[in-house]
Amino acid sequence: MKRYACAALAALLLTPPAAWAETPLVKVYDRVITKEELNRTLGSLPVNDPTAVDDPLGKNPYAREIISRMIDAEILWREAVAQGITKSAAWKEKVDAVERATLAGLYRRALFDAKATVPDARVDAYADASGLEWEAARAVLVAEKRKYVIQQESLALFDAYQVKFSPALAEKEVASLSDRERLVTSTLFTLDYGDIREPFSRFGSSKKDLLEYLVDLTEERLLAARAREVGLAKSPLFIAQSEEVKKSEAVSMMRDILARRFAPTPAKIDAYIERTGYLKQEPRTVSALMIVVPTEAAADGLRARAVAGESFYQLAMDHSVAPFAREKAGRIGAMVIGRTPWSDLDRALLSTKPGEITLPVQGEKGWSLFKVLEITPAEPRDPKEARRIATEVLTEGAVESHLTELRRRADVTFYPTPPNPA
Repeated sequence: MKRYACAALAALLLTPPAAWAETPLVKVYDRVITKEELNRTLGSLPVNDPTAVDDPLGKNPYAREIISRMIDAEILWREAVAQGITKSAAWKEKVDAVERATLAGLYRRALFDAKATVPDARVDAYADASGLEWEAARAVLVAEKRKYVIQQESLALFDAYQVKFSPALAEKEVASLSDRERLVTSTLFTLDYGDIREPFSRFGSSKKDLLEYLVDLTEERLLAARAREVGLAKSPLFIAQSEEVKKSEAVSMMRDILARRFAPTPAKIDAYIERTGYLKQEPRTVSALMIVVPTEAAADGLRARAVAGESFYQLAMDHSVAPFAREKAGRIGAMVIGRTPWSDLDRALLSTKPGEITLPVQGEKGWSLFKVLEITPAEPRDPKEARRIATEVLTEGAVESHLTELRRRADVTFYPTPPNPA
């Protein structure tokens, strides 16, 4: 859920305000979230759910999650401004980096539109010679033309801005470079190793990796500079994107600050591991059969019959109200236990040996019985990994509590909405 919401929020933040319609769902301070925004964002989710956009708002978990995160983003933006994050050098550096990448992308697109066209006659000839379908042939030729256009533009910009690479790149190994080592010079900017050391560490480590990284970074900066020269930085699209980038980067930094502020003490980590228990073991996989019935009494009766020797498969087919119980005879997919704190169901399964049947377990749909077929053996979890997971869980919980208090104090107004957000 979270990864869908994060991707959706990123897509939303890059949508120009002028494109927003005016059917309000919620107002956070002076920021209005609209029904049309929500639908557009839902349509971008990789959930393979074609009915997501048309689902009633109150029954759509993706819609609720996205709106919640949008509200939190606006609240955290206000918090970030109040704490001076938007005046920090770190924030400005992050914003500048994103803006450069955006401008470079806009300039590439402008170049492609102007110079990367391929005549239909050439596509016809290539399709005949290669045996490809016409659209496939066109895609190949356009890709080649775009690569050529960017190469030619980059060469021209490298010359125009007098880009030079340091001899140290040939003479020294990466490990021997100092932060003050100047690697790239131009009439627009310079790059020292200290400027790129940290991001480069995520890209690679060899001299070849460093050269490729520097060429790509230099090309991006040159294309971004050219984009500014031709006026793309004044386009409504870029201006809108820039404002939202400033917000999203501030929100991200605010979340990092909160995570550090609410990091648990070693004693709290130890207590959580001891209290929950699940982090002491590696996750275990259980294969089982399942019967679901409406009442505990019915589950007790079926359990007694199964223990007495009746077929669990047949009992599931005859009595279970679980979906597809008859077709699958109680068979369910493998379950992984231990990725999250143990539930009552997890404890019931872990205390049951293969071939045995659990006591009735209450769930959302009724009372369930499980016949354990197979369970992987218990293995101790690496203590460092256990502490890492515990730290994340406790930090997220503390940050969420803080956000709950911020939400309580925030100026949030929900508007009456139609039954469907479509």
